[in-house]
Amino acid sequence: MPHFFWTNARVAREHGFELTMERFYALAGLPIHEVFRSVAEEQGVLEIDIDSIMLRKEQLTPSNPVPVEAIAPVVDIARAHHGRVPMMVASSGLRTYVTRHLTSAGITHLFEDVVTVEDVARGKPAPDLFLEAARRMGKAPAECLVFEDADLGVQAARAAGMEVVDVRRLE
Repeated sequence: MPHFFWTNARVAREHGFELTMERFYALAGLPIHEVFRSVAEEQGVLEIDIDSIMLRKEQLTPSNPVPVEAIAPVVDIARAHHGRVPMMVASSGLRTYVTRHLTSAGITHLFEDVVTVEDVARGKPAPDLFLEAARRMGKAPAECLVFEDADLGVQAARAAGMEVVDVRRLE
């Protein structure tokens, strides 16, 4: 996630507030527009133009992204279970970025679908992303196992009534 941080920190600076790496990682799992809003408010910057911020972020994000290093244990699990159980990606990211990164990592084919923050009313830590993924797979939440890499995502999975594995402990 470091390459995500540097772009987002630059955008924040250009819009009058500072996004530290510590705060960025603490808010991992929130949709990025919510990260920008939250950090700006914490610093007393109450009037921000989120559309302008997101446009600038898009301008600074290369169309051919920096290759994202997939979480090896999760990819191994996905490969081992591909075609045997339904699997989806549920991300607080925007579909454009999520799709690019899955493609860059060469793992798009392992998942039936991708649910992003654009598909639901609320992002993490609300359970909406995971509940939508379960709905699309035709599964009850209690039948789902979530692999998550952020505290807010772990909270969201638990709020959805799903079992969750914190993948940071697998690496």
